[in-house]
Amino acid sequence: PEADILVSSDMLHSTLPPGDDGLEVPEHAHAPQNIGIMFFRYNQQTIKFVRTWLDLINKDEKIWDQTAFNDLARAGWDPINKLHSQNKRVYIGFNGSLAIGILPVSSFSGGHTFFIQKMYEVKKVTPMMVHCTFQYGANPGKRNRMREAHIFKDAPSYWTGDKFISVHVGKSPNMAPTDFAKLNYTQKKTYNVRGLKAQLEPVYAGIGLAHVFNRSIIVPPIACYCDRYWETLDDCRLPGATQERLPFVCPMDYVIDPIGLTDAASKMIVRWRESSFLSNPRCPRDLQETRLNVYLSAKAKAPVERWSAQDGGMVLVLPLNMTQPALMAALTPYAHIQHWWFHDPVRTFQLGFSDPETQKEWHSRVARLAPVVQPENM
Repeated sequence: PEADILVSSDMLHSTLPPGDDGLEVPEHAHAPQNIGIMFFRYNQQTIKFVRTWLDLINKDEKIWDQTAFNDLARAGWDPINKLHSQNKRVYIGFNGSLAIGILPVSSFSGGHTFFIQKMYEVKKVTPMMVHCTFQYGANPGKRNRMREAHIFKDAPSYWTGDKFISVHVGKSPNMAPTDFAKLNYTQKKTYNVRGLKAQLEPVYAGIGLAHVFNRSIIVPPIACYCDRYWETLDDCRLPGATQERLPFVCPMDYVIDPIGLTDAASKMIVRWRESSFLSNPRCPRDLQETRLNVYLSAKAKAPVERWSAQDGGMVLVLPLNMTQPALMAALTPYAHIQHWWFHDPVRTFQLGFSDPETQKEWHSRVARLAPVVQPENM
């Protein structure tokens, strides 16, 4: 209640102990304040500040509004000695005329502290807001992140208006965090890149299968052992993200650019759903609980139908080396089942498309989706 302005922060660590949902400690919160989340108290001080701020950015179009805010708010600040007399977590800024508080990054989060670090879990507080910073893929990337976190409200047709495939990722990296921490930085980056390549191979095959059957692919969770950043990492973490836990489940935009699924790089347009699609409380129960499980067997001479309680019901066992027409003939009788799951998508799609032009478009799309990884010198 003592502050004139409350503002979020780009800070990648919290200055507070677990369970503390108060304002950040000004002495240790030196990262840029982020104007994505702000609260203003209506008074003469804030009116003067906002007018000064607007005048500053209107005079020079090259001045970033957030930089201007920080320059003004922290004009004459001393985060150790110039604090509010009744609340030491509120600093006095704007040349001694304004009381400003920095919102806790664990509950008023940026994209990294919320989606990557899940700092609200680490600090045991309730998340209140998230500003989708530190992400890739522009607006499609932001929407997908919110969908992954179950905080984006889609229409019911998002679940009922399509059919889906999902894939098993059989070669996911599984090094224990304690063992990974013992590697040097080069070894860590190498392990991360190899892990991503192994995990994405079945996803690319799944994209092909989804195209064959005119379905959307549910992108599986992908493990990241190193973060992604447009500048140099600090031993696989973002600089300043000292509380970041490695490994973590990547947001899709870290490893698959959502723009790259539909852009002009290929005529093959990929429809997709986020990794948490089926666990969303809005997902219909029959879609969550009913699926066709597709396996391969070297012993099978023709498609064989089975039933398995462990697999949740219907199982279809296919022989190896099936052509596209053979796959379509085997799976068409199950078209009414909304969700198909492939245990070995790479070998199922091993022979690819019958049409060379479609095969070429698939290769173009996969090439476009190759993940951007940290350069050797970063």
